[in-house]
Amino acid sequence: GDRHFESAPMLIEAKYDMSLITEQQKAFSQALSYARMLRSSIMGICDKERLVLYKVDKNGASDRNKPIYENHWETIYSDAVEGAKLKQLIGRDVVKDLH
Repeated sequence: GDRHFESAPMLIEAKYDMSLITEQQKAFSQALSYARMLRSSIMGICDKERLVLYKVDKNGASDRNKPIYENHWETIYSDAVEGAKLKQLIGRDVVKDLH
């Protein structure tokens, strides 16, 4: 909608494979660049194996070494507790209220 025409409260950068640390670093840098442009409060990186989420502060900074959530897709989809944790972080009702 108009509220988020050139912004996004949350974004996730998807890659096929981030098994190498250099690929993780590149994905994080790319996601952070987009998060800054779109004024996102939460950003994530994911690949075929896992999802990692980070907070982005008002200055557009985020600590790659301090994710707010990290887990494998298999666990997220098979464990109701993990699914509930994820919903508390990036569920529809949470994201719609982010600024």
